[in-house]
Amino acid sequence: MRLNYAQVKQLVSHRHPILLVDRVTEAAIGEWIRAEKNITANEFCYGEIEDEAHDPRAYAYPVTLMLESFCQAAYLLGRLSNSQTLSGRHIPLFGSIHQSTIYREAFPGDKLEHHARIVKNMGEAIVVGGEILINGQIAAEIGMALLMIKPSDAETIAGVKED
Repeated sequence: MRLNYAQVKQLVSHRHPILLVDRVTEAAIGEWIRAEKNITANEFCYGEIEDEAHDPRAYAYPVTLMLESFCQAAYLLGRLSNSQTLSGRHIPLFGSIHQSTIYREAFPGDKLEHHARIVKNMGEAIVVGGEILINGQIAAEIGMALLMIKPSDAETIAGVKED
């Protein structure tokens, strides 16, 4: 299965500048997903860097955004793997990330490749693991990330049913 950017937008409630998955290159529903995020110098995280900044490390992509992008790929896998979450609007809720190691930084011009796999599927909640590659080399390993997929209507979120 492949998804282009327009199809990703239909499944993920995030929008620019925090929608951090450009496309899904392959997926085995219920098992794993491969998704990509291309980093450009136009990312919102670079907006405060002075034009005369000469330190290349000033352009290191924030690790938190690398992990957020991975989790959005995992969210896509979760939505595609659960028929109850395919219709309607849903929001991702990430509980925690454990046993993770970051090996290298990413910079503008790099492509993040997310390889996420389901470790355990509990319906609304899934545990995923995987790797983030930068231009084909492992940049991070995620041992476990907990994700819940909840309907986004106010009634469900508040836990109150209106009459």
